[in-house]
Amino acid sequence: MSTTRMQVTRDGLTLYLSQHEHCQAGGLVHLYVRNVDEWYAELRGKSISVKQPPTDQPWGNRDMNVMDPDGNQLRISTKLRA
Repeated sequence: MSTTRMQVTRDGLTLYLSQHEHCQAGGLVHLYVRNVDEWYAELRGKSISVKQPPTDQPWGNRDMNVMDPDGNQLRISTKLRA
């Protein structure tokens, strides 16, 4: 299986893009932000449906996922402090 990845960082925001062969339709945009919980509160305040609320992950991120009707995902993450 082939995976293509790209990461761009500027002013404290990291944009992470990936493409995977043999995966479902839709893309994934991965953003690293300072505080995912603030983003979650803002999205919920705008009545945007969040697929997965902020959740601590074993790999050291606190992630949330938003998905549009076409299957595109926006994963917003904050790195947890060790």
